Amino acid sequence: MEETNLETVGKMVDSGEDVALVNALSGAAFRAKRIPGSINLPAESENFDEQAAQKLPDREKKTVVYCSGPGCHASDKAASKLENLGYNNVVHFAGGIRAWEEAGYEF
Repeated sequence: MEETNLETVGKMVDSGEDVALVNALSGAAFRAKRIPGSINLPAESENFDEQAAQKLPDREKKTVVYCSGPGCHASDKAASKLENLGYNNVVHFAGGIRAWEEAGYEF
């Protein structure tokens, strides 16, 4: 799985690049804090496959998956699940919300 960094994700968001940003945390965590333009696809969701098909219909679209930060593994899990479902352009942003916030980006 490809990895990405804060600078690249920041440029994607700032430029309005056509990319799917996926927050892999719970619904409550998603509502509390997320990168603008993100969708919520909790890694622990019982119906992850169905939600992915509904929220991410284009399996070729660049899909950046993140969670709270380096100590969180929800994004790793969600990214792996997406790849197993046939998503071909999944990118993992390990820095997640923590890196986004520390860099001073808006939520």
